[in-house]
Amino acid sequence: GAKILHFGYPPIMRMMYVDGGEQLRGIMARARRAGLVTSLDMCGVDPASQAGRVDWPGLLGRVLPEVDLFAPSLDELRFMLGRSASGEGVATASELREISGAMLEMGAAIVVLKLGDQGLYLRVTDDETKLARIAERLGLSLPAWLACEHHAPCFAAEYVSANGAGDSTIAGLLAALLRGEPPEVALRSATAVGACSVEAPDATSGIPRWEEIESRLRSGWRQLPSRVGL
Repeated sequence: GAKILHFGYPPIMRMMYVDGGEQLRGIMARARRAGLVTSLDMCGVDPASQAGRVDWPGLLGRVLPEVDLFAPSLDELRFMLGRSASGEGVATASELREISGAMLEMGAAIVVLKLGDQGLYLRVTDDETKLARIAERLGLSLPAWLACEHHAPCFAAEYVSANGAGDSTIAGLLAALLRGEPPEVALRSATAVGACSVEAPDATSGIPRWEEIESRLRSGWRQLPSRVGL
């Protein structure tokens, strides 16, 4: 009865990055053959570790054709692609489009980049055939998602800790996909869950039931100013 397989943190699982990520590719491929939508997250890479010497562009090029939703942070991708941060590390529209475009070309259908306190960025393939399978499985509107691009700023929160906030944000996004939400609403839902997460010292205890988050959104929950320039 599952619809999504979400897999995280290959850079700290040796068998997922040796041999060019062949085992990771195999997991994603088997899941897709079983009818699941595949989702892949990353984590920071220690440059001094074995993972720091991996050919990450090569690995991504091998794995992403089997990945429907790719959801790393921008900083993780900057390292993996050998890029330096622009300016003071603030994401720019041109950088987001360039990096997300590269991930789409490598094979991902939906690219979501976590931007820390700058929010969440989404870009979707213009390949209708590639996206149709995902839309059918999750009950998404194909015209609404096809070739779209959105940015959602963070919501104002009583900050306690960012521990696990990125994971909680992607969990919020996956839940939104399972509800069949359109892209701009799904991104807002995801950042709302992330904002709740930072209001507690751990990743999840600050997150209430979805109905409570929805009520908070309806009450006019303030979003922070965007610095991304989209």
